[in-house]
Amino acid sequence: MNGAAPVSRRVFLGGATAVAVLGAAPSSLRNVVTPRRKCLLKRSTFMPLRGTTFRMTGVGDDVDVTLAEVNDLLPRQAGDEHRFALVFLPPSGHAGSQGIYTFRHRDIGAVALFVAPVGRGVDRPRYEAVINRL
Repeated sequence: MNGAAPVSRRVFLGGATAVAVLGAAPSSLRNVVTPRRKCLLKRSTFMPLRGTTFRMTGVGDDVDVTLAEVNDLLPRQAGDEHRFALVFLPPSGHAGSQGIYTFRHRDIGAVALFVAPVGRGVDRPRYEAVINRL
């Protein structure tokens, strides 16, 4: 033996089954299960995109929104890559609801986020997504 631990029959068969199922899946599903790009949910991904437009779709909505802010969460650790909030501005008069939306941007592709409207009572509500990956 080369010093490697032996693989049990159960582990081998489980891995072989997963490979067979994934191999039979449509390519669109394989891309979801085995993404080819780095994790997008980092502060540094969104910082250069402030002021740019995202297409927000889901829960009956399909609207362009602007990424207005990338904020620290409390307690503050400035620049924390895994704990931050995104604030999106919808067009005037847009009244959406909380839910999971897909946000598409030409530079990063698509990412699904749970957002909730905040700041009701002002001229237009904003949508906030909180990312806390600790």
